[in-house]
Amino acid sequence: RGGKGGYLLGYRRLSGSFLVPDPPTVTLSIQPQTVQEGERVTFTCLATANPEIKGYRWAKGGVILEGAKESKYETQVDYTFFTEPVSCEVHNDVGSTNVSTLVDVHFAPRIVVDPKPTTTDIGSDVTLTCVWAGNPPLTLTWTKKESNMVALLFAWFFCPS
Repeated sequence: RGGKGGYLLGYRRLSGSFLVPDPPTVTLSIQPQTVQEGERVTFTCLATANPEIKGYRWAKGGVILEGAKESKYETQVDYTFFTEPVSCEVHNDVGSTNVSTLVDVHFAPRIVVDPKPTTTDIGSDVTLTCVWAGNPPLTLTWTKKESNMVALLFAWFFCPS
């Protein structure tokens, strides 16, 4: 119990109001927001907290980034930053707050799942699957070997014989 009938709860008292202890409030930003693979980006973790912030922790795709313990994290990005979020966790004595974001990384097409060689009988149906990734989004074109004939202009293709 503090003086003059007020309760102090171990925190400062300002103008007759109590500061309520809370875990951090966090905003995560990236600069620049869109990058080419191989370029550098800076992540900024802006946080406010009562009581004060005790520390920062960064991760990518759920894996802790050892040595990244400040409010800013700078790195060179590759295509994995497009699908593996970067997160900033800020903690104080009350709790922690974790925020994450993906990076809009532009990267050349890369194959994710190779099409498998397929043998089928004449007159039978065949399904060919090929998975590619790229940003901006791709258009996949299927052609017959040693031919300029376009079979289909989509990423998934079912070709009845």
